[in-house]
Amino acid sequence: MVTTALSTIVLDIENQKTVKNQVEAIKKHASAALKEIFIFSCSPVVEWQLPTGNPPYEPLAEGTDQEGRLYGALKKLNYFVNTPEGLALASMKREQMFIELMETIDPNDAKLLLRMKTKKLKIKKEALQQVYPEETW
Repeated sequence: MVTTALSTIVLDIENQKTVKNQVEAIKKHASAALKEIFIFSCSPVVEWQLPTGNPPYEPLAEGTDQEGRLYGALKKLNYFVNTPEGLALASMKREQMFIELMETIDPNDAKLLLRMKTKKLKIKKEALQQVYPEETW
């Protein structure tokens, strides 16, 4: 079975111009991983604990077949935000872990991760509220 990269799924949702179409696309691709992407990217409660700007990392070569790697790596995101795990880490260790993660996932997923960090996803708040009414957006 081929795993679709999370960056591809998010791009498909972002390309939907109306709230209704974004809701349909989110539901079509619904998964726990996708919801986590939205929480880390769009929730006002989540604060990334990394320096601004892009870290110095070497992206994997295109076509390295790592499209599914971000799914498993999402559990590591707690180390980069304002969670007890993240706040317990020294800044240098947190930054080193982030760079290591960026260098092991699909290059497009790495770009998605950078956009998540800066909260630059083009997902309409109204669409998120309709699909996940239990969350704070």
